[in-house]
Amino acid sequence: MLGAKELAIAWGDNPQHWYWRSYPGGSRFAEVAELQWVCWLEIRGKLEMRLLSPNTFYAAYLVIKFKQDVYGFDYEPVTANIEVVGRVGGSNSVWCSKNRQIHLSPNGGQGHHFARKRGDGWMEVEMGHFYNGELEDGESREVHMSVLETERLGAKYGLIVQGMEVRPKVDT
Repeated sequence: MLGAKELAIAWGDNPQHWYWRSYPGGSRFAEVAELQWVCWLEIRGKLEMRLLSPNTFYAAYLVIKFKQDVYGFDYEPVTANIEVVGRVGGSNSVWCSKNRQIHLSPNGGQGHHFARKRGDGWMEVEMGHFYNGELEDGESREVHMSVLETERLGAKYGLIVQGMEVRPKVDT
């Protein structure tokens, strides 16, 4: 799991937009990111695939909670993207790229991709999945994960981000 501090969060260093704090409700990390107010949501993470088991399907999840006062996520989905980027020699290439509409609402959502409660009290939404095949000699790969809402520039607040988790996908 990549903690919120390991993610690239637009305006994450501005306390008017994001507040970094410990979370008394339990977190794997010392600090989580609490959304104060933005009109543009952009959260990105990346992970070297050599850290994952080869020949395995994985799913990537955004792990979140909501404050009691949450706004801007009820009606419209946001875009999640999973991209596997490889490097052989000196050039990069995209192996696969998948977009999906997900719902970051404390009230659920329509369709299949909405935040669900986990056993640890947090919620998660699957951003997408990918296959980690064998690496060739001299090859490296990363999985790039993102959650974006950059088209509807309305107010958004009340989201708490613990991080992004990658784990083997049970149902492929």
